[in-house]
Amino acid sequence: MQEIWRCGCGWDEKSSWPKGGSRGSKRCRTSTKLRFLAVTELAKPTNNVELHIFCDASENGMAAVIYSRFEEEGKVECAMIGSKTRVAPLKFLTIPRLELQAAVNEARLADCIIKSHRMKIARRVFWTDSRDVIRWVRSDHQRYSQFVAFRVSELLDTTQVDEWR
Repeated sequence: MQEIWRCGCGWDEKSSWPKGGSRGSKRCRTSTKLRFLAVTELAKPTNNVELHIFCDASENGMAAVIYSRFEEEGKVECAMIGSKTRVAPLKFLTIPRLELQAAVNEARLADCIIKSHRMKIARRVFWTDSRDVIRWVRSDHQRYSQFVAFRVSELLDTTQVDEWR
């Protein structure tokens, strides 16, 4: 999509993209709610349900994925609930800033999932491979640039510092 946008093609113009064959693939779209409801049926209300949310970014895009983890009769079960991907903005951003934006997307995804379901969540764990994000979340974010400060502020509004790994 970014390549099409960069070439400046209009909506009604024919494009020579994709060059060298199709880069797209068929996507299976499943409802986030259906996946979570399947997990809800398996988990008893007394079980400790945890959400583990992962994020990552590169110069091309960012992604977040959320899993539920619970124990039943001494057996640990995990299930993917949903995911969210975004292409990187056309405007250049450094990898640490992209990682921070991916963390914001991760927190938004978790918030959306939690608000749309009745299951009681015992614990949330947010995972990132960026030391910069962890450092920003654990420090005084107001001393950073406006870009970083606004995003860290949003993270701290929706998550707790001790939830980040």
